Amino acid sequence: MDSLYLSDIMEESHIPEIEAIIPKLSDLVNSNSPDIKYDVGDGTAIGFNLYNNGEIAVQRTFLSKGTIFPEHIHSDSVEIIIIYKGKGRCNINGVSKEFGVGEYCFVDTGLPHSWEILEDTWLIGITIPATEGYPNGK
Repeated sequence: MDSLYLSDIMEESHIPEIEAIIPKLSDLVNSNSPDIKYDVGDGTAIGFNLYNNGEIAVQRTFLSKGTIFPEHIHSDSVEIIIIYKGKGRCNINGVSKEFGVGEYCFVDTGLPHSWEILEDTWLIGITIPATEGYPNGK
């Protein structure tokens, strides 16, 4: 499966700005107890906050197979979802794509999006700025 790259979905001039503020995974601290349990109906979705300076928030999240995040919009933030174990299907603005280990999904401000988790999945969620979505459970 092909990966979706930042350059596929946004202007190349903005990519260095985003890459410059994303912390390296090796710099993030693991946590043993969840900081948030998302209300997703069926399924389990729990998050472990790793980093938040108000400009960027990073969270490690577990989602059980069958979990569905209903369609929603972030009006003033972007999200980057990096899957490091498992598989999910993201629908962004009517376009659906499966994402697996090592792949990431970029959701720009104002785009309707939803997730269906196809197998137990661990991911890193990044929100810029840290006003909606991760880590606030919206």
